[in-house]
Amino acid sequence: MPKRRHVEAAIQREFVRWVRDDFVLLLGDDITDFTIVAVRNEASTSAMSLALDKKMGLTPGFPDLIITFIKDEVKHIYYLELKTMKGTLSKSQKEWHSKFIETGNSKLAVAKGLDAAKARMIGWFNQNNHAQELLGQV
Repeated sequence: MPKRRHVEAAIQREFVRWVRDDFVLLLGDDITDFTIVAVRNEASTSAMSLALDKKMGLTPGFPDLIITFIKDEVKHIYYLELKTMKGTLSKSQKEWHSKFIETGNSKLAVAKGLDAAKARMIGWFNQNNHAQELLGQV
């Protein structure tokens, strides 16, 4: 059986592919500067690489993906944590989520599985003219 982090990586790869290849085509012209960025947040296994990772700012627990776009001249930023169906948040992920909540950032979500991630993404674009069309794509 594959390790959970490998399954989560597969979910993330497929989600990013779906966003880049399918989802953005349906958004229409009112969305501009759409970007999805993965955050490397798992430390290396060797002591030397781990020390370098920390010096470079690696912080365990930060959400997996950052999604930005401009709609109606307003900039938006969202954070998404992907999990397997049985996955749970680590202590460091809970701490990061608390920091987001404390600063008033409600644009953070946890999605268990690919379909939940797609549904969350569509939910963020709820106000878009293409919402009904997008719902059929989940």
